[in-house]
Amino acid sequence: MAVTQCLPMTMILHLLVAFSFAEISCAFAFTIATTSEYRQQTTSSSPRTGGTAIQSTSDINDRNIQEGRVQNITQWLTWSDESLKRLSDDGEGGLYDRINNMLQHSSAGNRSYTRITTPQQIHSSERFAVLSHGNQTDPIYNYINSAGVIVFRWPEERYYKLPSRYSAPEGAIREARENEIESTVAKDVSYIDEAVRVRYPDDAVTLRNAILWNVYDDDGNRVGQTVLFDETLCSYSDACTS
Repeated sequence: MAVTQCLPMTMILHLLVAFSFAEISCAFAFTIATTSEYRQQTTSSSPRTGGTAIQSTSDINDRNIQEGRVQNITQWLTWSDESLKRLSDDGEGGLYDRINNMLQHSSAGNRSYTRITTPQQIHSSERFAVLSHGNQTDPIYNYINSAGVIVFRWPEERYYKLPSRYSAPEGAIREARENEIESTVAKDVSYIDEAVRVRYPDDAVTLRNAILWNVYDDDGNRVGQTVLFDETLCSYSDACTS
């Protein structure tokens, strides 16, 4: 005999209502937890966290610090935006300006696109990749947003310990990348038409129309470099060779 035949209809209705309420409660709790996690990352007074604790903004310029993720995401993206806006000479503006310009151009007159105006939108964007490395002698990645994870696929626990030179295949491509990094230190902004990079574990991705620039803090100290590119312009291949 079916279970429903043994229960009064009113009891069945009560059970269904209770089950639906439990599902809604779980979903609501997950949303609160996710939002709280982002707020914790973006409101901390410490710019970075990692293998060596960083206590002040001046510590981000310490080349002895070996690893760590940007903890104050809002501060880092603000520095990145303001630095690019001040340093670039092509009239395209800062980080937010460039992303919104790309959105406008790709929409072909369609006004339905959503403008990017907040750090959380950049952090969660799956189209516009934003990555940064620190100011060490052998710079280590300290920030990546959702689009960057999609492109490069590095596990988070490895990414924030990874010297950024490993993003390029060994040989001539890596040497060219190193030259580009050093050149940007001197001239502040570089425009990269095309670049081949490693896609974890051993595939390749070709980036197009990327921009790389120096990031400065509020006191004018260079604290790293950030790169921006559009994931939809990338192409992928199975083998990564130099």
